[in-house]
Amino acid sequence: MEIGRYLFDSRRAAPYAVPNEDDSLVILADGGWGITPDECDLPHGILHILDISDLESIHQISSIAIEETELCDLRGKTRAYQAKDVVVRGDLVYSTWLAGGLRVIDISDPTKPVEVGRFDSPQEETPWLSDIALYGELVVTSTVWWSGLYIVR
Repeated sequence: MEIGRYLFDSRRAAPYAVPNEDDSLVILADGGWGITPDECDLPHGILHILDISDLESIHQISSIAIEETELCDLRGKTRAYQAKDVVVRGDLVYSTWLAGGLRVIDISDPTKPVEVGRFDSPQEETPWLSDIALYGELVVTSTVWWSGLYIVR
C-alpha cells in the first residue's frame, strides 16, 4: 500500500535516495548516464533535500549541485555522472559520484545545504568512487573499477 509519493522533473535516470537519521528528510541524489557534450555546462549531479515529515505532502525544500571533477570527461563516448552511495550521519551527507569523487554536504539548515568537504581519488584512476563506510571520524571509500581503497578524515 502506497503511503507517500514524490515525483520530480529530471532528465536523468539514476536517482538514489536515503533518509536522514530521524526520518524527517530524504536525500535524493540525481545524476545519470549519457550526458551529451552540449550538456557539459550543466550541473551533472544534484542532491535534492526532501521534507517527508508529512507523507501526504512530500516536497523539496532545497537542492545543491554537485559539479564533476573532470571537465565533462569520462570513458569513451558515454558521459556518466551517477551517485554510487549516500550515507547520512547527523547533519552531514556523504555521497560518492562517478566523475565527482566523495562529497560532504552539511544539512544542519536543510534549506541551505553547503559543501564542507570533498575527496577526489588520484588522476590515474579518475574520481570514480563507490562505497562509503563511516568509522568514527574516518570515511572509507573505494573506487568503482580500479583497486583503490581510501581512508580520509
